[in-house]
Amino acid sequence: MLVAVLSIGALSLAVPHRADVFAETLGPILAENCLDCHGGETPEAGLDLSYFRSGEQARAAPGLFWQVRERVQAGEMPPGLLGPLPDDARRTLVGWIEEHVDPPPPRVVPEAVRLRRLNRDEYRFTILDLFGVEAPVEEWFPPETPGHGFDTSAGTQTLSPRFLEASLRAAEWIASEAIADPARYEPVRVTVRSGDLETPGQILKKDGRALFPPRHRAIGRCTVERRGSYRIHVLAGARRSRGVRTFVGLSIDDGPRQPREVEASHDVLERYTFEAELLPGHHTFGIHFDVEIGDWAASETETAPVHELAVESLVLEGPLEAPPLPGFHQRSLATYPDPRDAVRVLLRRAWRRPATEVEVERLLSLSGAEAGWEERVRTALVGVLSSPHFLLRAEGVHGNEWALASRLSYFLWSSVPDERLLSLAAMGLLDRSVPSEVERMLADARSTRFARRFVLQWLQLDRLSEHVPDPRRFPRVDGALLAAMCEETQLFFEAVLREGRVVGELLDSDFTFANGALAGHYGIPGVRGEGFLRVGIPHELREQRGGLLGHASVLTATSNPTRTSPVLRGKWVMDVLLGTPPPPPPPGVGNLADELAGEVEASLRKRLERHREDASCAVCHEAMDGLGFGLENYDAVGAWRSEDGRFPLETGGRLVDGRSFAGPAPLRAILAQDPRFHRALALSLARYAVGRGLEPAELEELVAGSAALSAREGAGPRLSELVRLVCGSRAFLQPHGTHREQPMQTGEMR
Repeated sequence: MLVAVLSIGALSLAVPHRADVFAETLGPILAENCLDCHGGETPEAGLDLSYFRSGEQARAAPGLFWQVRERVQAGEMPPGLLGPLPDDARRTLVGWIEEHVDPPPPRVVPEAVRLRRLNRDEYRFTILDLFGVEAPVEEWFPPETPGHGFDTSAGTQTLSPRFLEASLRAAEWIASEAIADPARYEPVRVTVRSGDLETPGQILKKDGRALFPPRHRAIGRCTVERRGSYRIHVLAGARRSRGVRTFVGLSIDDGPRQPREVEASHDVLERYTFEAELLPGHHTFGIHFDVEIGDWAASETETAPVHELAVESLVLEGPLEAPPLPGFHQRSLATYPDPRDAVRVLLRRAWRRPATEVEVERLLSLSGAEAGWEERVRTALVGVLSSPHFLLRAEGVHGNEWALASRLSYFLWSSVPDERLLSLAAMGLLDRSVPSEVERMLADARSTRFARRFVLQWLQLDRLSEHVPDPRRFPRVDGALLAAMCEETQLFFEAVLREGRVVGELLDSDFTFANGALAGHYGIPGVRGEGFLRVGIPHELREQRGGLLGHASVLTATSNPTRTSPVLRGKWVMDVLLGTPPPPPPPGVGNLADELAGEVEASLRKRLERHREDASCAVCHEAMDGLGFGLENYDAVGAWRSEDGRFPLETGGRLVDGRSFAGPAPLRAILAQDPRFHRALALSLARYAVGRGLEPAELEELVAGSAALSAREGAGPRLSELVRLVCGSRAFLQPHGTHREQPMQTGEMR
C-alpha cells in the first residue's frame, strides 16, 4: 500500500487535459499498477492518483510525487501479492519524476529550535563528571525509546510531569551528595529499647527488660545513613548458677557472632560494647545468650538452677570518625568561598554556557541570605539540576559555539563539555578547532562511553539482554556468557577506533577480546578466568573468527532461540551493515515455522528455498537469504559447526551485483571493502550524533564524503576519519538550519 500523508483535496481545480509524455508513458503504468487502490470513490489513504493526467498536474504536487518515488524505489509500491513493479516500469516512473518534477523545497523554519533531553546515560555521566557522584538513574527514570536506531533521538523523547517530578527528586539527592549537610556528618545515637526488640515466644518482656533463656536471641533493627565505624552497646546482666559462665553475643546481618562474657548481675546491668564497620542501609542486630557450664555448676541444695539474660536496650553510635567532605564540596569551598562565585562557575558547567547575574541571584534567593555557604550552594544546586537549562539541550539559543561544544561532548563523551571546549566557545574559536578537538576527545578515556554505547545500538545488540537461547539446546549459554559476548564487541570496536584502524577491520580482523568462557566457546586456547584479554586469532581459526560477523553477540542476536535464521541474519546485514534495508514483507506472509522436535525431511536451506517459491517473497529473499547462508557455519549462539543437524551445510551465496562467496571468510572480505558499508556506518554515526534523521542535502554531503574516503588508495577510511567526517558535516555544525523535529511530547513517559 502506498502510504501518503499528503491530502490532495486542495488540488481540485480542473486542469485542461492535453496529451504529453506523462499521459503517454506514466498513465498506463499508474493505471495498471496503482489505480485499483489509489483511484475510484474511496482511494486508499485519501490518495487519488487518477486525478493526475498530465505532467503539469504532477509538477504542481512535487511533495506527493517525490513520496511516490521513495515508495517505488523502496519496493513498497505496489504492495504485497500484487507483485513488484516491473523493472522497466519502475525505471520509467522514477526517471520521469527525477527529470521533470522539482524536489520539494527544504522545510525552512526561521530560527527553528530543536530541544533534546539528556537521556539516562547522558544524565548519569554528566552527574559523574560534574560532582563525582554515581547517580542511580535506572531507579529514577524509565528506559529510553530509541528513534532512528538510537536513544539520542529527540523525536522519541518525552517530557512528562512524572519525569519532572523524578528530576526534582534526583536533583535533591545529588545536591545532598555533592554538598554535605553538616548535620548529617555529626555522629548519631539510636536506641532500641527492649520493648522494640523482635523476640520469639520463649523470651519474656518484664519491667522494661527482655529475659532470655540460653541459646535464644532477639533482633534489633537500625538504619545507617553513612558508611563508617560504629559502636553497638548492649545493656545487660545475667542470673546464673555457681560455676556457670554467661555470654552475650552480637551478630550483624546474620554474620558471625561476637561474644562478651557477662559478669554483671541480673539486678545491676552493665554495658557490653561491640564495634563494626557498617555500610549505608538497613541492618539487623542479633542479641544471643549462651552459657558455659564448668566441672561443677551448683551446690547440692540447688535443684533447679536458672540461667537467664536480662537486656534493657541496644544502642548504636557512630560513625566514630568524621567522614571527609565530598570532593566537589572541598574543591568548591576552597576555591570559591563566596557562594555567588561557586554558583556562577557551577552554572557555566551544568548549563553549558555563561550564566547571567540575574540567574545567579535568582538561584541564591532560594535560600535565605543568613544561611551558611553549604545551604546556599546546595539549595542553588537543586535549582540548577532541576532547570530545563540543565535537562534540555537547545540548539542555537545561546550562540552556536556553546551549542557546538555540547554537541561535541555529548557525541563523543556522553557528558558535559570540559573547560577547554567551553573556553574555545567563549573565544569564538571552537568552530575552526573542531578537527583538533575531535582528535583530542577521541584520545580521552571518556570516549570509551561513545564507543560502548554506539556499537551496541548500531549493531542492535542492546536487545541481547532479553534474548534467551533455548536452555535445552544450548545449556552452556547463561547470562554471564551473553554479557561476555557484548563485552567482546564493545572492546573490539573501541580498539579499532582508538588505534586508528580502517573500518574494514571491523568485519575482517586478526584479533579479538575474550575471557575464559568466551574463548572456550570459540575454541581459542590459552585464555582463563573472568578478565578479558586481547588475543590474536590462531591461523587455524581465521576462517571462523575475525571481525563482527564472527562475534557470538551478533550471531546470537540475529538468531531464533532454537535455531539459526538466515533470513534474520541476511536482513541484518542489509539493514545495519549495508544501509539497504529490504521492504517490509507483504501482508499475510508469516515466518518460516519452527519444526517440532524430531526429524525433519530437508535442511533449513532447502526449506527456505521452498519458502521463496512465492514470487512476492523471492525478490527480497534472494538477497537476504544469500547473505544469511554465508553465516550458516555458526549455530544459534555463534558456535562453529559443519552440519545442520544431520544435513551438510551449503554456505555459498551470491550478492545482487553478481559477486559470489562460499562461507563466512569470503563474505567478510567482500563486505569489508564494500563502499556501502562505509557509507552506512557514516550515516549511523551521524544519526547518533545529531539525534534525528538526516535531510536530503545532509545525506548527500555525508554520502559524498564517505565515497571520497572509500575511493582513496589503500584499505578505505579509518573509523576515526568517519567520526571526523560527521563532526565536520553541515548536519552537525548547522543542526538548526533546515530540519525541524516534531515537538517534544509532553504526555506520559513511555
